[in-house]
Amino acid sequence: MIKNLSPGDWIEIYTLHGLLLTKEKASAEVMNLHLPVKGIFVVKIKDFTEKVIF
Repeated sequence: MIKNLSPGDWIEIYTLHGLLLTKEKASAEVMNLHLPVKGIFVVKIKDFTEKVIF
């Protein structure tokens, strides 16, 4: 679950190797994204970047 989004924000999720897994445009302030595998990923929204464990 990703919170505090602005509709229209681009959400990008990368592997730790830099491979783009998904890129979605936010349609609400809170979104649930589903990934095909579990692991550690890099989430980028605008200028914000964070590592997350899924």
